[in-house]
Amino acid sequence: MKRFLQITAVAVLLCTSQTAFSQEKNPASKKNIFNISGKSSSRNLNEKTVVYHDEVSFTSEGITFDHADKVVMDENLGTLKIYNCKNLKIINVKTLEKPAKKENDYITYNYKENTLVL
Repeated sequence: MKRFLQITAVAVLLCTSQTAFSQEKNPASKKNIFNISGKSSSRNLNEKTVVYHDEVSFTSEGITFDHADKVVMDENLGTLKIYNCKNLKIINVKTLEKPAKKENDYITYNYKENTLVL
């Protein structure tokens, strides 16, 4: 009986210490947190878009920029269309794409997938 209690106590301590000291982070706790601001903004509820105008600045874990003329945020796709930004800093993105021929006059950043198309 004494041996059984010792084995049970050791098993409980091992399970408790493994759970308490594990370094794995919970993936559900990581959310897309970013700050965006501009002089003015307008929202379209039907299309679920927000348009920021004049000196738009943006900060996230992936990229940062300042003084953009206009930023269009599409909530359905999770994308930002960035027009004429300054001080673009790429911190950490999964995919960085620069097409050989530029078709658009904006930069596309997908904050859900953390991808950037220049």
